[in-house]
Amino acid sequence: MTEHKFWYLKACASLEEGYQPPVTFVVVQKRHHTRLFAHNHNDRTVVDTSICHPREFDFYLCSHAGIQVCEMHSLPSYPRSPCIRKGWVARQFAKLIIFTGFMGFIIEQYINPIVRNSKHPLKGDLLYGIERVLKLSVPNLYVWLCMFYCFFHLWLNILAELLCFGDREFYKDWWNAKSVGDYWRMWNMPVHKWMVRHVYFHACAGIYQK
Repeated sequence: MTEHKFWYLKACASLEEGYQPPVTFVVVQKRHHTRLFAHNHNDRTVVDTSICHPREFDFYLCSHAGIQVCEMHSLPSYPRSPCIRKGWVARQFAKLIIFTGFMGFIIEQYINPIVRNSKHPLKGDLLYGIERVLKLSVPNLYVWLCMFYCFFHLWLNILAELLCFGDREFYKDWWNAKSVGDYWRMWNMPVHKWMVRHVYFHACAGIYQK
């Protein structure tokens, strides 16, 4: 979703309340050299020397039956896999069992003993409580990574393969994120795309209609 399409949605919502067509034709009028308004300016009068940005609402749009289909209002299409790779599914399922067992091993050998032997941090020694938390941090990190790998990489790929779903972008390289916002946008792509399409832009459209 580009920034310009976002401003097209903003303009559509501002021109007609509750307007959500399946097809939208966007016409941007060239008015950076001549406004072509005879009642305001004389012929060949230069008003603007640069192209007006769409966010300034200096254009016409929202034709109900258009020539071009705006990608923003069209339903998304996803690729399909030609067949189910049974051997690949079996290997991924074996990995899922192995990593699930490894995660259970970490919990039973490292996390549960620390939790059972811990005192109440607020009632006992503060340094002792900090020590317990630090000892739990490393195994918790490994458990979280195993859970992420098992669900987002193994289980979702197995499910997509069985359903012949070709789009496998379930997460991006969130480990290279430079900010917290980038991390939240990249670590869970199915939820992020759903929120953007069905919550964020509809909320923006409702705000701009007011």
